Amino acid sequence: MRGTIVIGNDAGRALRRKPATIKVTDVLYCAGGFSSGDIVHIAFRTADGSQYVVAKGVVSCDQAQLQQAVGPWPRAPEASGGQGSADVVVREQDIRLLWPS
Repeated sequence: MRGTIVIGNDAGRALRRKPATIKVTDVLYCAGGFSSGDIVHIAFRTADGSQYVVAKGVVSCDQAQLQQAVGPWPRAPEASGGQGSADVVVREQDIRLLWPS
């Protein structure tokens, strides 16, 4: 694994049930120095501030691009990032749940 992408509560809870495309608007923040095509951990931050890694996936952008699109941290766990951008960060078919339902 090359890095971590942390998504908001709603997107994370949906991802726990089944693989789903992750868009810039789902991302709260990221870390780890990843590049496009790398495999990263996908975590979600709950409304109470807990954080869980639930999947891994292949990213379609590098960390610097994603950080610029997402904007400054910190952001509330339920907030959307990306200033309305719908750009895909990880495609549904590139996600593997760590604990399939």
